[in-house]
This record gives sequence, structure tokens and C-alpha cells, in this order.
Amino acid sequence: VPIRRMKIVVDVGERRSGVPRLLSELGLEVGEERLVAGDYRLGGTCLVERKTVSDLHRSIASGRLWRQLEAIRREGETGWLLIEGQGLDRGQLSRAGIRGAVLAVVDTGLPVIWTQGPSDSAQWLAALAQREARRSVGDTHWKMRRGRTRPSTTPDQLLSSIPGISPG
Repeated sequence: VPIRRMKIVVDVGERRSGVPRLLSELGLEVGEERLVAGDYRLGGTCLVERKTVSDLHRSIASGRLWRQLEAIRREGETGWLLIEGQGLDRGQLSRAGIRGAVLAVVDTGLPVIWTQGPSDSAQWLAALAQREARRSVGDTHWKMRRGRTRPSTTPDQLLSSIPGISPG
């Protein structure tokens, strides 16, 4: 599916991040609305919560992150946490605390992506949108269950599906 045919819906609160503009520059169709869960909706059923490192620390400390991630699991078929910024330790939580919290997110079944900044975030969101577009037309290697992503193919088949990589 060509990238220019994909649409990403962006929560109105993401305007200032610069990511929606960067997505448009990549050729994606970007719509804006108030989302019930997540900051980005890809393909209608995939939700992504974007957190800068400092907001991640604040969200964990206040308990807000867990409510947001629960909403993603409830509202979306698949979900992701995208952490944006350098230096995971730049915040109010201890080094062990922030790492433990990120591992707890993974334990909920939501994968985590760490990006270096808005441009990198836009690249990741574009890649996820492309993946969702392929998934929506039946070209999938994943089965979804209550927001958890589980491979339905063998590791060799999965590796073979990635351009430039072969299992043998």
C-alpha cells in the first residue's frame, strides 16, 4: 500500500508536537479529532500513545499513564507506547523506577518504541501506518487478542517477511 494513501488521525492535543506536520511532509493523510484513547489512530484500530520522556515520568508518577494505556487496550485492537526523547533518566523517577515502569508497560502486552525526537516519531508512525494498511487487506503475520500482539507464524517466516532479512 503506498504511503500517501494511508491516513493517520491525530488527537488535537498533538498539534504542538510538530509530529502531525512531519507526517504530512512524509505524504500521509493526516486528520485531526479528539480521540477517546491514544494520540494517534492508524488504520482505524491501532492506537499509539506518544510520550516525551519528561511527560512519561509525570504520567507514571500521577498514575495517568496506566489509565491511558487501559483506554488504548479497551478502545483499540492493537496499541503501542511511543517514548520520545533522549535520556530516559531525565525526569523525577529514579533510574530503577522508570525502567521498572517501562517493563510493566510491556507486561501489559503493549509494545514500546523509543524514538530520538519528533522526526523519528513521525518515521515510526508512518511505518506502523504502513503495517496497519497491509494488515487491513489481509497481509498479516499477527493475531490480536484484547490488545496483545502475538505472532501467528514461525520465527523463520516472520524474519523472511522483513525486507533484506532472511532466516538462513
